[in-house]
Amino acid sequence: MLRKLFVHEARMMARPLSLLVLINLSAAALLIACEHAVAALDDADSLLALLLTLGLSFLYLLPPLSMAVLPVFCYFRFYKNLFTDEGYLTFTLPVKRHEILNAKLFCTLLFGVIGAVIAGLTLWLCLLLTPESNGLYFSISLIKDLFEVFSSLDLISFAIFVFAAFYLNTAFVYLCITLGATILKKGKVVVAILIYYLGNSVLGGVAEVLALMLTALLSPHFLVLSENLPEDGWHAVLSLALLIGAALLATLGSLLHLLTLHFIERKLNLP
Repeated sequence: MLRKLFVHEARMMARPLSLLVLINLSAAALLIACEHAVAALDDADSLLALLLTLGLSFLYLLPPLSMAVLPVFCYFRFYKNLFTDEGYLTFTLPVKRHEILNAKLFCTLLFGVIGAVIAGLTLWLCLLLTPESNGLYFSISLIKDLFEVFSSLDLISFAIFVFAAFYLNTAFVYLCITLGATILKKGKVVVAILIYYLGNSVLGGVAEVLALMLTALLSPHFLVLSENLPEDGWHAVLSLALLIGAALLATLGSLLHLLTLHFIERKLNLP
């Protein structure tokens, strides 16, 4: 049943995904055209170059911003399917509530990853098809330099860390929506947003304090390591730190997910 629910959620996301892919392709075409136009301008066309550069600033941001809409659309479907009048129909389905929640969580994570991959491929395509000489924002040589500084293990560990952070954020958003619907029957969205920003502030403060404490505790050990550890060893240390951080984030996200399920199953008062 979980698979059927997931397939249903994925089908509902197909249309907005297609629309956002079209937006990305259009933005990429405009970006490539503007990059070539800027590279062809001479020094006398400084005003036109400035206007094109401002347009490029927006176009470079459009792919990641447009794909960030996909998780937001999943959050909206979570609220609409569970905590509006549609919730009565949702909870009459012959499925367990944890399966509904899990299907929506998996769908959000999947389309978040798909959105990130599409945005990354769009920007990479733009880099490949734009002049190397203009030096605007990004270049292939800059990307190559980053790959030379960081190893493949570092990049994979960083990707796992980012995914764990996205999982934590998604679980936290679902919890905020659930709490907002549980606390009030009106103004649910406003309460959910307030809880989200308040919780982010608290978690951010706690994370900053822990980071400072860990820095103070581990700084002497890092000094010793810097003198004895070979250059390749730093990549292993960095990857290990990222994987430990990812495990902590995933654990916290799982706890928030279980808490959301608890409120849905035990304390939820549908309108």
